[in-house]
Amino acid sequence: GDRCVVWLDRPLDIIVAAAGLTAIGAVPILVSPALGIDMLTQVMSPVPPVARVVTTALRAPSCSALEVRSRVDDWASLAEEARALEPRRASVRLPATAPYVVTHTSGTTGVNKLVEYSRGGADHNSLTQEVPALVQRLRGYAAINFSPVHFRFVVGLLAALRRRVPAIVLADDDPGSVGPVLERWRPSY
Repeated sequence: GDRCVVWLDRPLDIIVAAAGLTAIGAVPILVSPALGIDMLTQVMSPVPPVARVVTTALRAPSCSALEVRSRVDDWASLAEEARALEPRRASVRLPATAPYVVTHTSGTTGVNKLVEYSRGGADHNSLTQEVPALVQRLRGYAAINFSPVHFRFVVGLLAALRRRVPAIVLADDDPGSVGPVLERWRPSY
């Protein structure tokens, strides 16, 4: 139930951190890497102090403006420490009403706002993501580009995992990385 800010640059790092946090029953607050510390401080002001902030070494010093109960962790250090840990066999099972993930709005009013989703809400939304694929009996591959800090990504990934859809997750969006993957797999959608 501890809320932990995830403020990282690389999409794959955000995905891995969020998956790890939800597996242990923590609630990740997924923050866009484009959000500056001033906006992040404003967005976090109504939120009780978070347990942790997972970020980069470059951003860690600016996190002193946030109320953090435990500590600010450097993602690279955490990833290095994790190499020595035994794999976890089972995730924490939360009730449907329990907080699951927090994302923020795009800030169309000038200020981003946080939105908390329950585990049941995420499950329901991911099930509705599956319906079009089931009804249309889609065949072939789909290329999808979502920001990993957006709730639509969270539910899309849950839907893919539930359906056991093979996925290729790219570590970056550089055309030199994306191009060869698209050429090889030739998505239909």
